[in-house]
Amino acid sequence: MKKLNLLIILCFAVMVFSTLEVKAQREIGVSLNGLSNFGLVYKVKKAENKYLRYHFAYFDNSLESQEDRFSLALNVGFSAGIEKRKAITEDFTFVHGWMPGITVSTVYTSTTVGNNTVENGNLVLTPRLGYVIGGLYQISDKFYIGLDIIPSVRGAVSWGINQAATYNLTTNFNIDNVGLSVVYKLSGKG
Repeated sequence: MKKLNLLIILCFAVMVFSTLEVKAQREIGVSLNGLSNFGLVYKVKKAENKYLRYHFAYFDNSLESQEDRFSLALNVGFSAGIEKRKAITEDFTFVHGWMPGITVSTVYTSTTVGNNTVENGNLVLTPRLGYVIGGLYQISDKFYIGLDIIPSVRGAVSWGINQAATYNLTTNFNIDNVGLSVVYKLSGKG
């Protein structure tokens, strides 16, 4: 399933970004948070040391179908913001900036016992306001590795089958979830 997730991300990236006209310096890469959260990072240079950063995440997804049971779990996310850069050494750059975003999650199960079918499911929308803090290490003229954390404030709205909507607000300041990315610098005016 993880290979399928990565394949879907890469196909999406090729379709979307191959149609864009090259005017500004652009960067594209793959990100990993934990072992099941894969994403695509796309950055466009807007000014000296300022990049518009997009992140598409596709994580913890599953589909299971058996004779008497069906389950689906789907989680996707998107965030965008301005990434500011400050060179520390020739090969290392500090990055920071606001990263608002949204995650959409859904879980659905259906179980049949005899003539009875029981359905459960919910849909959760989670908008967030995060602040990226990290570094980029240049490994060649065209590639770099990025490490970052994104502390955030999140709100969530959840709707379930035969359930009332629920609301919550959380903060996420842990540093256990470090993001790792490998990024390729596309050609463009930089």
